[in-house]
Amino acid sequence: MANGRAWNTVTPHAVCLGTNSDYARFELRDSTYDHGPNDPSLKRRAEIGNNAGYRNGVTYWMAYRVRAHVEGLNRSPGNTMDQFQDPLGSSPSISHRLVYCTSSPSLACLRTTTRYDEDGAGGATISRGEAPFALDMPHDIVVQFQMGANGFEKTWLDGQLVSQYSGPIGTTMSDGYGLRIGTYGQPLSGMSIVQEYKNIAPFPSTTNLAARTAANLVW
Repeated sequence: MANGRAWNTVTPHAVCLGTNSDYARFELRDSTYDHGPNDPSLKRRAEIGNNAGYRNGVTYWMAYRVRAHVEGLNRSPGNTMDQFQDPLGSSPSISHRLVYCTSSPSLACLRTTTRYDEDGAGGATISRGEAPFALDMPHDIVVQFQMGANGFEKTWLDGQLVSQYSGPIGTTMSDGYGLRIGTYGQPLSGMSIVQEYKNIAPFPSTTNLAARTAANLVW
């Protein structure tokens, strides 16, 4: 539980989890209480996580349906919807982010990033694709990926392939990656962000979800 609700009573809005394990709601506000218990006060985070143990060299699938609402949208969002944390504790090996972009009618895009930490000194976070993302509408995100020296990632948004990359991802210095879902961004510059998730595929899983890229799931 990396969110304000985990350590104080001022942020009951941060996380709401459905009783059937197939719904999650995250709300992030620009306050010094809206962060994880181990974060500095300037961070803004409302996430849950699982150290699921994704291994290098294994092909996995991940999918969920998401709807995002933003109050006071401005140029600051670099906000994550999911992030795969590498075992060295560096920035996410793969992430999908809600970002400001002028190419979208809603001024929001989905951006896919990867990162490779070759020597433990970190590494650059690189954008691998960006696609318009309508706010206040449900979207289906499906990801196929593999970590390690022979890594790759493919991301489908509502059935359209919006990112495809082959190359090293994560790190070869260690193994075992975790998954975080929710909202995390800094700075928020006065914004508030609500992200709701449904139809979350069980993880970690090697089950092929290619058929889901053509499915018309009901919210």
